[in-house]
Amino acid sequence: MKKKITLIVALLLFQIIAFTDAVAQELIKPAEYFGFEPGSDRMLFNYGTLIDYLKELEKASDRIRMEQIGSSPMGKPMYIAFISSPENIARLDELKAINRDFVALTQEDTKAIARVCSTEWFPHVAVEKHQMGSTGVRYFVPPPHDPIAENIDAGIWNWVGIFGSNMIKGENDKEEFSLPIRDISASANELYCPGSWLAVNVKQNHPLSWGMPAKSGVFSRGKPFFLTSVPQFDTDRRVIVSYAKDDVLLGGYIEKVKKLEGRTVMAWLRKGKGQFVLFGFNPQFMASTGATYKLLFNYLLLPAITE
Repeated sequence: MKKKITLIVALLLFQIIAFTDAVAQELIKPAEYFGFEPGSDRMLFNYGTLIDYLKELEKASDRIRMEQIGSSPMGKPMYIAFISSPENIARLDELKAINRDFVALTQEDTKAIARVCSTEWFPHVAVEKHQMGSTGVRYFVPPPHDPIAENIDAGIWNWVGIFGSNMIKGENDKEEFSLPIRDISASANELYCPGSWLAVNVKQNHPLSWGMPAKSGVFSRGKPFFLTSVPQFDTDRRVIVSYAKDDVLLGGYIEKVKKLEGRTVMAWLRKGKGQFVLFGFNPQFMASTGATYKLLFNYLLLPAITE
């Protein structure tokens, strides 16, 4: 069996790169270089400073290689960072794989990214993370709608349609079950919150809230928020975070704030041995909401149900 090789290719816009502990001991840490821990509330560095830091890492380590791939619309140089073992870094040209295509190539930065992804590296998976605005998170799954890109082989579209149809069928075939919670934010038609810092109460002595104070703030667009009900059979629920009952707005702008007072905005639920955590706010918005990181990390480290 061929040895699997893991190669991480990261397009650098706003991302800090972390090495393994063994390597990090020999390199200057981000907090030492920038003067603060990246992600700290109200503490930011600019793009140029980030690139300078990554170049310092490149000089000090054989596990990272920086290459300029183009320029942004503002004329700033765009880089790609390759991070892997020294053996893989030395043989990058051998590690290029499957092709994929991009459709819109109207901007210089888009062209640079498309060139790297579509003619040089051909990644199997590409993950894009950026601010989604007031629409919330969106997921796109096949099959796509017309019009499609004419320069893509018809066989690819055929298989995309087959995989997408099976995904939809699989979702429809799943057994449905109810949980003791529902989203009631649709009833708050007059509520307007474009993105503000809101006061919340945090349930104490629960694994999801370990390390959190009883009163805190969250970045929220106001929706969704939830209403829990009495659990039945093999279900259970706990309200972890709820909006304050008064003085909800800590910073920003909001209309009809009373619609949120006392509402549940984070909840833990159980169905058999399965667990669900619902967030009505973004705990890691733009990597700048350090006050709520613990809620996300506690969720990722939530102990399994064994009984």
